[in-house]
Amino acid sequence: MFPTTLKNFARTENWGDPDKMDHTLLEKLDEYRARIGVQIYVSCGTQGVHEPHSLHYEGKAVDCLILSRSINVLDLLFPALQIGFSEIGYYPDWKYYKHNFPGFHFGYNETSTRTKLWIREKSKTGIIQSAINTENLKRLGII
Repeated sequence: MFPTTLKNFARTENWGDPDKMDHTLLEKLDEYRARIGVQIYVSCGTQGVHEPHSLHYEGKAVDCLILSRSINVLDLLFPALQIGFSEIGYYPDWKYYKHNFPGFHFGYNETSTRTKLWIREKSKTGIIQSAINTENLKRLGII
């Protein structure tokens, strides 16, 4: 059953099957939204096609857009790390109604011992995935 204690999200968001969503993940996402202070649009929960063994299929991951251009990416990444997501993916090329907004994948698996971090972006040769590190953040003009 979908939790009724969330302050920033409703059952009607784009979860796929809201009853399959992991309560701990949703509580972390709710806390994250409260910390960053800007709107989050959930674009995918349990639905869609993902990597094999994706946490999406278990209701333990969401893809979302941060609908603000005024907040720095680092100010979006640090709270996610502090809250304890076990997967954080940053997608600088995502669009919402034809406008670029930063996209994120947040996952939570209670058995994970470390956080998986990545950036996935479009290139001339296709999609590339790289680590979230100082070199790549500089390359993207984030720091």
